[in-house]
Amino acid sequence: MPHGDQKYRNSRTTGYTKRDREHDRAERRRQERARLQELQAHAKKLDAMSAGEREAFLQSERDEQQAQALQAQLLQEQREADELERKESMQEESRLGAGYIISEFASALARRERHELAEGDWLEDPAEAYLTGRGFSEEYTVRTGVKLQINLCLDCSNSMVRNQVEGVSRQVLWTMYLMLRQVERALQPGALRVNVWKFAYTEDGRGCSRMSEVRKSDGADRAFTPEEIDVRVMERINNSGMWGEATYLEPLLADIEKWENSEGDYNAFRLDIILTDGVFEHPKDTRLADVVQHRRDGNLQTVMLNFLPLEDWGDYPVPNRCVQYPADPTNVMALMRMAVGDWINTVL
Repeated sequence: MPHGDQKYRNSRTTGYTKRDREHDRAERRRQERARLQELQAHAKKLDAMSAGEREAFLQSERDEQQAQALQAQLLQEQREADELERKESMQEESRLGAGYIISEFASALARRERHELAEGDWLEDPAEAYLTGRGFSEEYTVRTGVKLQINLCLDCSNSMVRNQVEGVSRQVLWTMYLMLRQVERALQPGALRVNVWKFAYTEDGRGCSRMSEVRKSDGADRAFTPEEIDVRVMERINNSGMWGEATYLEPLLADIEKWENSEGDYNAFRLDIILTDGVFEHPKDTRLADVVQHRRDGNLQTVMLNFLPLEDWGDYPVPNRCVQYPADPTNVMALMRMAVGDWINTVL
């Protein structure tokens, strides 16, 4: 059974509550007292030894500490090597995904031809034109000037941690962001805008903020380069605390709507991709989210990638204009390409 955000009476779901937090603080205090007692016992043991015994004993402790430090260093080097390999793999995966999506854009925006017309730009088949009057062809382009907005959203409620999906969700979010940023740079300026959001990260589960926003408080009086923005987004993704004791979608969708009205292009085609474990335990929140989705209306699709196994999904409704897919590290990029590719071919 998957873990939920909160503890409810007559419910099998569990979460990290204020009582749990107090229990953890008490446990840390007990550990500190035990550590102090251990140090005091160690000092008494040394006092009871002769000078030679004490030196031999301390030398054995130093040798053991050196061995432990060496082992820790080797483990750290291995972790760094694994992290470097993971980042290289993510970058390669993002490049492949970006290439696929760019090809989807190119295919949708390419010049095309119509054949067997009664009139056109050139005479393709004189015999067909003589017999049927339909031997002409012409070249045309599909719709141009289309603007696209994609919102990548990370569920930061504590159930993500307790269901052990927080690590993969961060990794997937960063890979998706890298991929879409490459697509954004390959297209004409302003054709695609990519936002990264985190939600349900405060204690009440209603916190929401745009991680791709560069604030003046970042201490710069100049424009950030795209690379600097990417580094800051990565730092914010990695440092996103997942401690919300509830998962509320309405604040996220409402903040996205507010951004669309103030800074975005409301006529743009919009795609939300929400990375979550699907623990939406508040029916009222879903109803309020329905209202927001109805207001957003227009060219909108919201896709939820649920990292829990399908058999563990709770019986929670999703808001209007939302579709939910089971995701895991092996299929998530394929799902991403499918969602974006289908969306592109639908809107262009």
